[in-house]
Amino acid sequence: MTNPLDDIALAKSLLVLGSNTLERHAIAALRARKAVREGAAMIVAHPDRVGLTKNAERHLALRPGSESSLLCGFLKVIVSEKLYDASFVDKYTQEFDKLERSLEKISLQDVAERTSLSEQEIQEAARLYASRRPAFLIYGQDMGQEPANETLYRMGAALQMLLGSVGIPGGGFAAMGVTGNAQGAADFGAWPKYLPGYRSVAQAAARKTVGNLWGVEVPGDAGLSWPQMYEAVEKGDLKALYLVGVDPFELGLPERAVESALAKLPLLIVQDCATTRAAQYAHVVLPWAAFMEKEGTAVNCERRMQKLSPVMTPPGEAKPDFDLIQELLRRLNGDWFRPTERRPLMRRCN
Repeated sequence: MTNPLDDIALAKSLLVLGSNTLERHAIAALRARKAVREGAAMIVAHPDRVGLTKNAERHLALRPGSESSLLCGFLKVIVSEKLYDASFVDKYTQEFDKLERSLEKISLQDVAERTSLSEQEIQEAARLYASRRPAFLIYGQDMGQEPANETLYRMGAALQMLLGSVGIPGGGFAAMGVTGNAQGAADFGAWPKYLPGYRSVAQAAARKTVGNLWGVEVPGDAGLSWPQMYEAVEKGDLKALYLVGVDPFELGLPERAVESALAKLPLLIVQDCATTRAAQYAHVVLPWAAFMEKEGTAVNCERRMQKLSPVMTPPGEAKPDFDLIQELLRRLNGDWFRPTERRPLMRRCN
């Protein structure tokens, strides 16, 4: 995310796509509504008429999962009709000619077919978005959606740069997480292809740096996504799954595929503060403390680290997740870990 949430209210045009923003990212939605009250034009691209639709000047009822295609269509229209900020592009961007050549191969008719919108709808929406600046792009992901790939984020960034709407109040790109502390998890290195600090696991130098900090040899292969994990279970390549605060039945994957995979696992550990559906398949259940019962931090979408302080005592045998993981490490390898040392498991990688 390039800007604080308050900057959304300063935008002159807004493109909101992906999730039901009012339901999942209420602060961003409220700032968008404020911008509209002060004269901004808002375009909501969502298969359904969601909460923000009634505040929008245009609603694009695109096909689910076609957000990347819509952004491609916007880029096509803005470049071909020269609606971009030429001075900003010349001064602050590189390889604009490559973008032009790649967009020449794109057919707006194909984009319309992939999004289930008409060419006219795409053209008019792109013109509206480009006509009022600064422009702000808000993208959120619903739980049931396939994870967005890097192409979507690259096209979103390119769109904002074309309009000169990066690095200024009211112009930016807000990429929202699926769940609470999703930004913190990404920073931590929870994405399959990245180490902490967004270093690619494919880069030998990055693996060496992190390996020296951790005292281990870091594998060069990327981890598995959720769908790939289930495929690996079906093939017998994945023997154990440790679920920490997540229920795979809520991730939008085919229910039968989830049931089949969980039932086949030789070992399933579920660590949660409530009884989930996945817990019914678990061999071991570890009761963890809820967020109001433990200390810790969460990183919001603005990348601000926020401290969590306990206001309640964990019930029964529930413990903070950090304590549970530490105890598991101690039992797996007592020589490696000594609780009294309080040695950090990971240091920050800059």
